[in-house]
Amino acid sequence: MIQPEISTDNSTTNTTILRVDGHYDKLKNTKEFRHFYSHESNHLEIASAIVKIITKKQIKLISYDVFDTALLRECKSEARRFWDISQNFSYAASEKYKSKKSKKVSFNTEDAFLARIAAAKASYSISETKNFNREGTLESIARITCDLLGCIELTPLYISTEINYETNSLSPNLLLKTIKDLAPNIQSVFISDMYLESDKIKKLLIGKLGVPANTVVYSSADGFGRKQKKQLFPHVVKDLNQNAQEILHIGDSLISDYQMPRANGLNAFYLPMPKYEKQGRQDCYNSMCDNLLEQNINLRKLLNFNF
Repeated sequence: MIQPEISTDNSTTNTTILRVDGHYDKLKNTKEFRHFYSHESNHLEIASAIVKIITKKQIKLISYDVFDTALLRECKSEARRFWDISQNFSYAASEKYKSKKSKKVSFNTEDAFLARIAAAKASYSISETKNFNREGTLESIARITCDLLGCIELTPLYISTEINYETNSLSPNLLLKTIKDLAPNIQSVFISDMYLESDKIKKLLIGKLGVPANTVVYSSADGFGRKQKKQLFPHVVKDLNQNAQEILHIGDSLISDYQMPRANGLNAFYLPMPKYEKQGRQDCYNSMCDNLLEQNINLRKLLNFNF
């Protein structure tokens, strides 16, 4: 990808990428990156470049970012995912109470969607500060969402609805299998900045990638800091009792998955999200904003665009 030998000109604070490999452009310009990664002929060049680094740097362990690296999302914005999950939850709640005369669901998809947004903000605000970091969790988001909707007893149903949605919508990145075939003795762990706790992420990885049950997963939702803030990587290195220079981190964020691990002494390999994918998710968000504005809901004031 980029083998980003990155230098900074102190006079202008501009970051310059000194070297770009050919396969970086192929990925950056691909129109369907799930299709790109699903064919070994497309990603073999990337895997080979990674194996060269493993050999040159004497890497003993690879840490993978999870979402849009190990597991590939659909071309939807975060807002659209929240809407779809809200729709699924509303239906599941209605089905659960269909046969109970004493209890009826009094909310719809829109209500659940707005409650989900409010709950996420609340979860991050009230979460305990650990390692100079506040991070929401799915457990608290689900509980607050259901409380706002007047059905706190459905918290487990909300959690299972969101996990089922993720399970059905995520695609495995077959690049990881190719790397494993080329470097079978290299162990792997997974690291994510995400409100999903590590046990829930592990279930997704087992189901989608077939990783072993003892695979180690780290999530910012567990309270040890974030990749983006340079807090989580030191915890990972210490917890694994591993030399940082013997770890290669791979991910799709230039800051969280390249600059931050390098700042903590790890090696890093950047897998950029294609520009068409970025634009598709931006278009999805913009379309939702326009549609909801017709219902007097200003989404841009409630939820910023997020991949």
